[in-house]
Amino acid sequence: MTNNNGFSLIEILTTIAIAGVIASMAIPSCRTTIEKNKVQKERDELASHFRLARSTAITKSGTTVICASDDTSTCSQSGDWTDGWIVFINNDADLTAYDSSTDLLLKVSDGIDGEHSLLWSDGGSEVVFESSGEVSHSGTFTFCGNSANARRSRALIVYPTGSFRPSIDVDRNGVPEGLGGVELTC
Repeated sequence: MTNNNGFSLIEILTTIAIAGVIASMAIPSCRTTIEKNKVQKERDELASHFRLARSTAITKSGTTVICASDDTSTCSQSGDWTDGWIVFINNDADLTAYDSSTDLLLKVSDGIDGEHSLLWSDGGSEVVFESSGEVSHSGTFTFCGNSANARRSRALIVYPTGSFRPSIDVDRNGVPEGLGGVELTC
C-alpha cells in the first residue's frame, strides 16, 4: 500500500536546496547579461547620433557637430561624454560651441547610466562631420559597465572617413578590440 499524503520534509528540503544551487549559478549570469545589454544600448544610442550627424552633413552639404554636453544645451570642453552629447548643424565659424542663434540643434542625449563610464580615445569634446562625410577626429568610444570588466565593454570605432562600427572580439579571447586592434580596457 502506498502513502499518497504528499511530500516528506526531506523531499521538500532537498528540492529547495537544489533550487537554491541552480539560482545561485543563474544570478551572476543574468547580471552579466543585463550589464552587457545596458552598455550595448548606450553604445547604440551614440551610434544613432553619429548616423544622424553624418547623414545630415552629407545631405545638407554643411558641417554637423556632435559634442560632449553636460547640460544638454551647450558643448562642454571637458572631454567627458558621460553626461551627454548634442548634435547640431553648425552655421558659424566656431565648431566647438553650439550657438542657438545661428546653429540648428538636431538631437540631444542625457548621457549614460551614472554607474557606467564612457571614454573617447581621442580625448576631444567634439567630432565634426564635413559635407564629404569625413570627420575631424577618429578613435574609439569605449563604454564600460559598473563592473569595469573589459569583457563586458563595448565600443564605437570612428574612422577618418566618417564611417564607424561597433567593436568586435577579433581574436576571440572574450575582450572586444577598438581602433587598431587594441583590446578595450575599463
